[in-house]
Amino acid sequence: MKTSDLLLSNLNITEDGYVYKGTFFLSNGEKTIEVDVADLQHNSKIVELKNFFNLEETDEKIRNTIIDMIIEKSSISSRISEGENYDEAKARRKRMERLASSLDFV
Repeated sequence: MKTSDLLLSNLNITEDGYVYKGTFFLSNGEKTIEVDVADLQHNSKIVELKNFFNLEETDEKIRNTIIDMIIEKSSISSRISEGENYDEAKARRKRMERLASSLDFV
């Protein structure tokens, strides 16, 4: 099996005082494992994932593919929430502009 065949889900990245933590799940449809992003720097975690999913690639290829999957997944999440409540903010801004213009004494 290839690493790219795995499903990365429930990516959760948090920040506290510029300290970032992240967890996610990897699944092949039959088996699922929770992974801490920080653990990807350790070869022992890569070997564990390699054995758990019977991955055929090198450790470095597995690590790089998972990191690429994390980057892709995180950019999708941020794009989705980026425009959230845009119309509400726009309407609020218009109301404030009308209110401000009605207070102008010209």
